[in-house]
Amino acid sequence: MTQSASPIVYFTDLDHTLFQSRSSDPRGVLPMAVNARGEDHGFARPDQKALFEQMIGSGVVIPVTARSHEQLERVTGFVTGSAYDLALTDLGASLLVRDNNGDGLWHAIPAWTESYLPFVNPHIHRLTKDYEIIEAWVRNSELNGKVQIDLIQLGKLHLPLYMVLTIKGEEGSKAEDLAAVRHRFVEPIARATGKYQIHETEGQICLWPTFVSKGIAVERLKSALRDGLGDERFDRARDFLNLDSCVSMGVGDSTTDLEFMQHTDFMVVPKTSQISNILNAEVSKMLDKELQQ
Repeated sequence: MTQSASPIVYFTDLDHTLFQSRSSDPRGVLPMAVNARGEDHGFARPDQKALFEQMIGSGVVIPVTARSHEQLERVTGFVTGSAYDLALTDLGASLLVRDNNGDGLWHAIPAWTESYLPFVNPHIHRLTKDYEIIEAWVRNSELNGKVQIDLIQLGKLHLPLYMVLTIKGEEGSKAEDLAAVRHRFVEPIARATGKYQIHETEGQICLWPTFVSKGIAVERLKSALRDGLGDERFDRARDFLNLDSCVSMGVGDSTTDLEFMQHTDFMVVPKTSQISNILNAEVSKMLDKELQQ
């Protein structure tokens, strides 16, 4: 991409959109991310890699992800060739900037995250308490030892933001175990408090706070790209990228990604995904109804 071109802005999810673990899809062959031990963990299929290369060749790619700052740093395959990269992490609660001609590291923009802190601080007590409740329920059930429960931190501030329950054990029983965890442990907490969104992926279920939203974050970032943030690091990247009047595309696989995808001009959805499964089911119902008339 040259600076004289009018680029497309791709707001994209990462996990299960551009790559995933081999247990999720054994067709993944190209390493894109590592785990906390530095081992290859996320792999792109050839078609996912081709899509990513097409995006970085025709525009600016901005991740919109539940990954934390540290987890994004482990996406080693996110190499765009641009002088600057932007990313929305922590479900949009953090905005990161990377100067690839500078230190090449992701840096959080304090002015962005500060607006969430009044919500995060009272949320920590509730989240910690609910973590302890769910942990006790799991420990005293037949699922003890089959569920890993983690609290994901906001950026590098060491403030708990959301909870992830990961199903361990045999692949053949994971779907059944995940359904049991959702029905018996996650949904009761979400209903009782009214403070969580439930997000489910293959082998994991998350409790996200209701005060974060990928959609609101994308709208806010679009405004910041137009008006600036008053942050030297961000505004320098903004001035270089010059994305004020670009066509935007939203790329994602899950219903929670629709939050931000509906704030873009076009949507791109993997053929095999939560969104496409729902769309295919709804279209089939509509077609069946028309045939019966």
